Amino acid sequence: MKNIVAIVVLLIVLISSHTLWAEDNNFASTLQEKVQTTLEKVIPAFVFVESGGSGVLISDNGLFLTNYHVAGKLKTVKVNLANGERLDAKKIAGDPEGDIALFKIDKSDKFSYVELGNSDVLEVGEYVIAIGDPFVLSYTSPTKQKDPSVSLGIVSAIHRNQGSYSDAIQTDAAINPGNSGGPLLTLDGKLVGINGRIATRFFSRINSGVGYAIPVNQIKRFLDGLKSGGEKGVVYHGEIDGLKLSHVFANGAGATVSAVKKGSTADKAGIKKGDLITQLDDYRIFSEKRFLGALGSYPAGAKITLKVKREVKQEKSKDANEKSKVETETKDLTLTLDKKSSTQEMAGYNPPRRPDSAWLGIKTTDSPEGAEITDVIPGSPADEAGIQIGDTVTKFAGKKVTSGRQF
Repeated sequence: MKNIVAIVVLLIVLISSHTLWAEDNNFASTLQEKVQTTLEKVIPAFVFVESGGSGVLISDNGLFLTNYHVAGKLKTVKVNLANGERLDAKKIAGDPEGDIALFKIDKSDKFSYVELGNSDVLEVGEYVIAIGDPFVLSYTSPTKQKDPSVSLGIVSAIHRNQGSYSDAIQTDAAINPGNSGGPLLTLDGKLVGINGRIATRFFSRINSGVGYAIPVNQIKRFLDGLKSGGEKGVVYHGEIDGLKLSHVFANGAGATVSAVKKGSTADKAGIKKGDLITQLDDYRIFSEKRFLGALGSYPAGAKITLKVKREVKQEKSKDANEKSKVETETKDLTLTLDKKSSTQEMAGYNPPRRPDSAWLGIKTTDSPEGAEITDVIPGSPADEAGIQIGDTVTKFAGKKVTSGRQF
């Protein structure tokens, strides 16, 4: 009897294992077929930028996106399509802070292009495809037709605040130098981001499994301005004049307003000191950093709505052991963003400096422990040393660092 039971159990295990193997094999085959079908559709829209990067066509009349650090400083650039055509392209406008540039290929033909997707509905764990030209490997193609490199990965995180990449998509799809400006796509071929930055460590500017893409919904907000040529070829990010936020973490409840300048945009919108900002349009706000990240994805002149929670009454309890009762109200405040007072070229930009001065290639802000790193320029001394956004400088050359300004 025991032998019969053992045989039955063994059969069940074998059948279950075979079923799981069949299911896994079927999933892999389906995924492969889906990726290959999508690639057939989107690779004709890929652009090889001869200044050393990638791009992607977004319209049939030759408009394509790339990173500002790839070609944003150039008025014209030579590009190649996957079919081997070599063409001229002219810059329409650029977003140096958001690291996006819009070009138009000088040809009357109709082009293949990718559709703009919706990056706000991306989910962590969702499969994505990255296409690019890492290390200019396309020039090793044995035929006239140029072949971009393709990598498959998942969305590792969303809404990452990485300085100038303030609302970035994080992915583990392989991204390396040369991928910059290339598309991040869903499995159905919709554009959800432009790849542009990688996290590096140990002096090595190669893929570490942490890549960042500028979300397409951010790009959509700037697209009209880019198409119209911006202000002398530049589009600007927005800010709220007169608003100051507390650096104190509000337990994930929102961003606390610490001061409002009288007569400013913030004041006119009805924002008050002590308000807790809990939402910006459809984006939930849980900290000062998240608020600044979401705000950084909007252009100057954009109309936004802030949801704020405000204390309206506090009743002291007669019982000393009981906490005071606090009544709050929620308000929706609408305002138009001011033009940011300064637009810096991020992600590869080398700002003018005196030849005898030291330059690290970072931006900092005040933090309780010292100077918090808010941006690291790829290729800079700081980047090569492995410094990352979010790091805090506590000492420099043996001297204590107490704030970003003092640093």
